[in-house]
This record gives sequence, C-alpha cells and structure tokens, in this order.
Amino acid sequence: MAKQPLNIAPPQVFSQTVLCDLDGKVILDIGYRDFVVDTGNGIEQHQIGTCIQTVDGRQWSPLQMRSQPPVHVGVCSHCRKPPFKWLGREKPTHGIVTLQRAHTCVDCGRLCCPRHYKKGRDGNFRCKPCSGKRRLGAKIKSIFFTHIEEV
Repeated sequence: MAKQPLNIAPPQVFSQTVLCDLDGKVILDIGYRDFVVDTGNGIEQHQIGTCIQTVDGRQWSPLQMRSQPPVHVGVCSHCRKPPFKWLGREKPTHGIVTLQRAHTCVDCGRLCCPRHYKKGRDGNFRCKPCSGKRRLGAKIKSIFFTHIEEV
C-alpha cells in the first residue's frame, strides 16, 4: 500500500448565542468563529467574534461567559418595556446588562439595570416604579399616623 497524504480537515469552531426576553422575542443573535486555513506556506488561525455594548456601558462578547471569572448577562425588563412617565416614555433598548451591576427588585422581582433601580433606606434595591409606590405610601401614611415616643 502506497503512502497517501492524510486528508484531515482543519478544526473549526462555531458558537452562536441567542438571548431572548420573557416574551420569547429574540433580542440578540451573536456568534463566534474559530477556524484554521491551510495556505501553501503554512497554517493560519482565524478568530472572528462580535461584541456589543451593554446598557451599563460595558463591552460584552459571548466568549466572556467562558472566561475566569465568567461575565454573565441578563435583560432589564424596564429597558425592554419602559414604564409610563408623565412626559412620555423613553425609547426601548435591547436591555442587556451585566449581572455584576444589575439588581432584582425585592417587591416585583424584575431584573433592573443601574438606570432603573434605587437603593432604599432599608438597604434593599427596588425598581423605580416600586420605589415611587413605596414613597407615596409613606407620604399617605404620614398624613394619618404620627410617631409618638413614650418616655
């Protein structure tokens, strides 16, 4: 048997990340490709990736989920569907936020980016609509009740 050259295809890696919101709508479809090309003079390795800017101002790529420590992301529900304001609504965005900077509202349980949460006096994080309801309740309560200290 004559020696024949091995015809082994060079390795290729393709990774695709799809992020969806709570309604199942696709927010982001982003991919990464890593492939090797055999030129006549040698082997070249190519890596093609895409990154996006999150709503908290950081650049994020799906490869960061594999890094040490991993950078996980979530979706701010208030960025996707902005709450009503008296002067109109803000424009909806993709709402992708890194979980290091996001917090979950203790009242409604929604994930919020730094633009849409407030830290209360009790140390808990609440989204702005829940924070407003809590302040309004405290104002109404102060009209009907007073704090009396007994000595």
